[in-house]
Amino acid sequence: MNELAKKKKKGFTLIELIAVIAIIGILAAVLVPKVVGYMNDAKDSKVIAQARNVRVAYETMISKGAEFPTTPKNDETKVTVAMINAEYKATTPTAVNKNKVKWSDYMTVADEDCDKLNPNATMDKLKAATASGDPSSITTN
Repeated sequence: MNELAKKKKKGFTLIELIAVIAIIGILAAVLVPKVVGYMNDAKDSKVIAQARNVRVAYETMISKGAEFPTTPKNDETKVTVAMINAEYKATTPTAVNKNKVKWSDYMTVADEDCDKLNPNATMDKLKAATASGDPSSITTN
């Protein structure tokens, strides 16, 4: 009988298993929203960083004498992310680049540097978004 009693004592009781499952459930309920929040914050930070890079590229171009075909010249409400990206990727001098500056000597704006930005976002929107930290008006997603 003593050996039979020892065999029955092996393993966990149903109550113990339910308690462990409940604890795991509570931890998951608390941690999952936080992790999702951190992921969203990281995405927003990436968009803001890309916006800053494109803004710096635009300001570099202006400081080197670039003139975008907008009225008035270089109007921040008309110059878009797509225009900046195309200008940096151009391999030959363009109408914007009157001084024939090699933009890549100053900064690189590759496709992956602005893949989260709306190509039609204007420089004034990028400026506002980077100042506020809210990328909702300049993002593609």
